[in-house]
Amino acid sequence: MPITTLLSPDNAPLLTMKLLRVQLDAEYPVEQMQIQDELCAYVLIGVVDVHIDGIGYGTLGSRTDVRVPDVQAIRMTPANGLVTLTLKSYSADILIATVPTAVGTAPFVHTLGTCYVHDVGSGTHKRQVRELPVPPGYTLHLGETLNDVGAWSSWPDHSTTQDRALYHRHQECFYAITPGYGLMYLDGTYANGDAVTSIRLVRNDEAFVTPLGSHPIVASPDTWLYYFWAYQSFLQKAYNKYASHITKVYQK
Repeated sequence: MPITTLLSPDNAPLLTMKLLRVQLDAEYPVEQMQIQDELCAYVLIGVVDVHIDGIGYGTLGSRTDVRVPDVQAIRMTPANGLVTLTLKSYSADILIATVPTAVGTAPFVHTLGTCYVHDVGSGTHKRQVRELPVPPGYTLHLGETLNDVGAWSSWPDHSTTQDRALYHRHQECFYAITPGYGLMYLDGTYANGDAVTSIRLVRNDEAFVTPLGSHPIVASPDTWLYYFWAYQSFLQKAYNKYASHITKVYQK
């Protein structure tokens, strides 16, 4: 099937960010995209060969289940031209996050083992966070979170009261996978200025935008919950970036 636009300023409270999805199979084994923005192709499952302007950048992907922390991805900018993704497995499912950029930077490949994996929280808010480092020349923060069965995540609030006034400098997308459902409490402001205070039902295979503010999410009592996240922001959130960071909490 062709590229699907999951989220964009046309259908969600975003300013410039887009979240796309590429699903490859035997009937549709190749996808090509002209690179017009800062872009990250993030392999959920499956294996693909990556070529940019005809130059090979290797094979990305390895897992068949998003609960396995083997995250692989590739970043690129408009200076890189045309990207071609070619299927090398039974199927492949790839999320693509984009934001405009004026910078031309060489492609950056996140190979197997270069994703930071953090065990965060304890008890009813224990979860695993997998985070891609942001290389020089790029601005997108990307990764994924796997909730324990019935557990909370995206907590505590990553912003302060002062931070919330800068909502126009923060935009963030989620994409959820779960055999059950999740519930999210939303209390904040989207990048376009829309304020929100509500409870959201989170279903399997659903993409949505989260505001700058509070957005904790809990999995239903008998199921795990996974979500991919991508954001561009003034916030400088990090998890145990250096060897001496042993607190297992957000470092700001």
